[in-house]
Amino acid sequence: MWILTTTGRPKECQEAIDAIDATCSDEFSCVLFVDGGVEGYEDVQLPNADRWTKIVSEENIGLTIPMNNLLRDYPDAEFYGWLADDFRPRTQNWDRNISEASLPHFIAYCNDGWLLVNREGFVPHITSAFAVGGNLVREVGWFSPPPLRQAGIDSVWNQIGRRCRIQKYLSDTIVEHVHWKNGKRDKDPIDEYGKFRSVQFVDFVRDEIENLCRKVNQLIAVN
Repeated sequence: MWILTTTGRPKECQEAIDAIDATCSDEFSCVLFVDGGVEGYEDVQLPNADRWTKIVSEENIGLTIPMNNLLRDYPDAEFYGWLADDFRPRTQNWDRNISEASLPHFIAYCNDGWLLVNREGFVPHITSAFAVGGNLVREVGWFSPPPLRQAGIDSVWNQIGRRCRIQKYLSDTIVEHVHWKNGKRDKDPIDEYGKFRSVQFVDFVRDEIENLCRKVNQLIAVN
């Protein structure tokens, strides 16, 4: 099950939806979560209603609550995947490629059309669409770490994946990241959320990551 989160970017959200719909597989299913009110999103169109569920929060609550509500509302999903409003899928059936690679307890991510692979043959950071196997999410008990609000969520999964050696990087699956840092769009106020990342992320990794990795390794050993 996928979730597309968007805040204050209705135009970019529509562009993301259109790119997703043009390239996704027949089994694609997604929750569109609009954070911080519907203003400006009234004209956003979902081209295939059977694929989409729309949820609006009038208050700005960040990403962790809706991402963990995805686990609550779809407790038996095979996988849980995240998309942002500045992602643009370019590869046909990208969603199937990523979701299948995440099963049953892996973290699968893709080529963002920006960062280069390292000597080991993969990008060392998750910078675009990613999915986590459902068994792994249920084992840790969340899709997004509860202490985090907005930024750093993908980085926590990246830490778990690297330490437990359960990452899969799909170089041939492109979900382009249209980001201000790579010159593909202008910086906007939403990008300022990133400044809250460092303290929350560092504290969480320091306090929790070792226990999480022990749980993950136990899951891998059993399966």
